[in-house]
Amino acid sequence: MIHAIVSLGGFNKNLKFKKMRYFNVDTIAGQWKYHVLKIIENDSYPSKKIEKAAKNTPTKLYKENKRFFFNVGNGDINSTKGIIKYLGRYLARSPIAEYKITDITDKEFTLFFNDLANDKKKTYITMSSEKFISHI
Repeated sequence: MIHAIVSLGGFNKNLKFKKMRYFNVDTIAGQWKYHVLKIIENDSYPSKKIEKAAKNTPTKLYKENKRFFFNVGNGDINSTKGIIKYLGRYLARSPIAEYKITDITDKEFTLFFNDLANDKKKTYITMSSEKFISHI
């Protein structure tokens, strides 16, 4: 997973900061999806089987209309104070909130998340302890 923060502005060729009022999230989401799928499609793979599966992935994901980009930011992050507060949420905390872990055994973890691609539906996942730790 990649978490990116995009500012509402940037520097022009004279190094003067130009503030924007907004950007079109759908346009950026479409561009992101296009470039990620091109990388998958054009990469080299260790076997023909994997290569075939990879080359079929972009078509499949376009047909399923899978979303690769979500706009989850809220509040004012277009100021120094706002962006520091926003980043602090992710730098000072663990990658998963403890309350989202619903069951732990010696062999498995069960957790839930709100699936952004599915109208924030509460979704449960159970995985081996090794897999959970490797994901963290």
